[in-house]
Amino acid sequence: ESNGALAYDWILEEDVNSTETSPTHVFNNYGIEDEVFTVFLIASSYFGCSDTIQQDITVYPLPDAEFGVDPTLQTYPDATIQISDYSVSGASAVYTWDIGDGTISNDPNFDTYTYATWGSYELSLTLDNGQCSDQSVQIVDILAPPPVADFNGGGEGCAPVTIEFENLSEYGTNYIWSFGDGGVSSNQDPVYTFYIPGTYTVSLLVTGPGGSDIVVHDTVVHVFPNATAYFTANPEVINTGDPVFFYNLSNQGETFEWNFGDGYTSTESDPIHIFQDIGEFDVSLIANNQYNCPDTFLLENAILVDVGGYVEFPNAFTPDQFGNNDGVYNPNQLDNDIFFPRFAGVEEYVLQIYNRWGELLFESDDVNRGWDGFYKGRPVQQGVYVWRAEVTFTDGKQSIKAGDLTLLR
Repeated sequence: ESNGALAYDWILEEDVNSTETSPTHVFNNYGIEDEVFTVFLIASSYFGCSDTIQQDITVYPLPDAEFGVDPTLQTYPDATIQISDYSVSGASAVYTWDIGDGTISNDPNFDTYTYATWGSYELSLTLDNGQCSDQSVQIVDILAPPPVADFNGGGEGCAPVTIEFENLSEYGTNYIWSFGDGGVSSNQDPVYTFYIPGTYTVSLLVTGPGGSDIVVHDTVVHVFPNATAYFTANPEVINTGDPVFFYNLSNQGETFEWNFGDGYTSTESDPIHIFQDIGEFDVSLIANNQYNCPDTFLLENAILVDVGGYVEFPNAFTPDQFGNNDGVYNPNQLDNDIFFPRFAGVEEYVLQIYNRWGELLFESDDVNRGWDGFYKGRPVQQGVYVWRAEVTFTDGKQSIKAGDLTLLR
């Protein structure tokens, strides 16, 4: 601050002067290094006396941050950019690259970068020489890609079939599975059970930031029907040596495996089995089909086998007029042309047939041979006859039975 001065003459820089008391002036540094300006002030008094003072002013260079990016718009997985630096600054300037995804670099030669994922990024360069700084900003857009739907999973088996599906889709965030049987899932990798036999087409719809995509796998799951095993037995209570008739009521069975619980098995459809030991026996049946989808039915305590026996005779029969079977009969036939008993547990046996005058017409010690209605090779007349049977059962008990028999022709 000058004292006693009446006039002022400022020399601010070359060809720039001012006579103001306190002038304002902007000093520019267009270079890249510090520039010093010397300012002179000449103060003059009323009496023509003057004084001169000078002062140096240092003007720091202003960095010029400028760069280009190529490309500024692309679709992932293309995510690499090239950076061209057009900045002007001194050697002391510090580079700070902010990539926009949290990555920072101070490399002056930073010229390429690959983003990890899609998004809109603000890429900036800041130059700072310790006194002054400048910043330049570019926007880089990496677009989300359209989803690509794909998956693994499928197979075949007996109902129910559980399938694990592996999602191989890319760039998706939401998933809708359709399994072809009305079932759906939004899980990424679902595990699904098919209960109803059939062939199913599975589809997967994938959506994401870049759009949507759908994939359909034809006939990816085959679910085969199971056989259904079931049977009944008759009779259920028997004596040792009696036959049991098993009636196969299975559904969709083609092959069968019987286990009678006494060490014996059968592969017949409707077997007849004779239990030789006493006790209660569990009987099982495995029914299988062409798809090898078996089912097992177990009937616990299905058959009760006891000691002893019984014998029962009909009260009428109609013999064959030719008598050519000699009394040998099939117990399962219903012809009623042989007079024979129903029996079980018979150890010894004698059957006798008499006419009404007490004449013996027939005698047999074989329980499997009955009377065919003949006597001495000739058919007897229609009428009423008397039978008598002496029986010893397997438990040692004996029984004598007798009754009337009506022969019809």
